Amino acid sequence: MNIKVVRGNPTPEELAAALAVV
Repeated sequence: MNIKVVRGNPTPEELAAALAVV
Protein backbone atom coordinates (compact mmCIF):
# COMPACT_ATOMS: atom_id res chain seq x y z
CA MET A 1 0.00 0.00 0.00
CA ASN A 2 1.70 3.14 -1.23
CA ILE A 3 -0.14 6.38 -0.56
CA LYS A 4 1.61 9.49 -1.79
CA VAL A 5 0.50 12.67 -0.08
CA VAL A 6 1.24 15.71 -2.19
CA ARG A 7 0.15 18.22 0.42
CA GLY A 8 1.09 18.17 4.10
CA ASN A 9 -2.53 18.23 5.24
CA PRO A 10 -4.73 16.03 3.03
CA THR A 11 -8.49 16.41 3.22
CA PRO A 12 -10.73 13.45 4.16
CA GLU A 13 -11.90 13.36 0.54
CA GLU A 14 -8.32 12.96 -0.65
CA LEU A 15 -7.68 10.26 1.94
CA ALA A 16 -10.81 8.42 0.79
CA ALA A 17 -9.67 8.70 -2.82
CA ALA A 18 -6.23 7.37 -1.91
CA LEU A 19 -7.76 4.43 -0.04
CA ALA A 20 -10.13 3.73 -2.91
CA VAL A 21 -7.31 3.10 -5.39
CA VAL A 22 -5.47 0.70 -3.09
